[in-house]
Amino acid sequence: MPRDTVLRGVVASQPEKNDKWLADAKDARFFKLAIELAKQSPSDLRTLIGASRDFVGQQQAFTLAAGKAAQWAIANEMGQ
Repeated sequence: MPRDTVLRGVVASQPEKNDKWLADAKDARFFKLAIELAKQSPSDLRTLIGASRDFVGQQQAFTLAAGKAAQWAIANEMGQ
């Protein structure tokens, strides 16, 4: 079974650990899955900023998506 399929199964079974799965997907270079996780539920700001920073100049779509998710998290925290 492909590793990304296994990770998707784990994500589905434990959605409350979104930050962990986002970091694991990033580290495994499953950028599409990591972007999906960043968009699907709030993540820790440090996780998003670190994810964005780690791949500047290498994975533009991922870096942009993680950065946008971080901006969204900041805006939502300030609005509360």
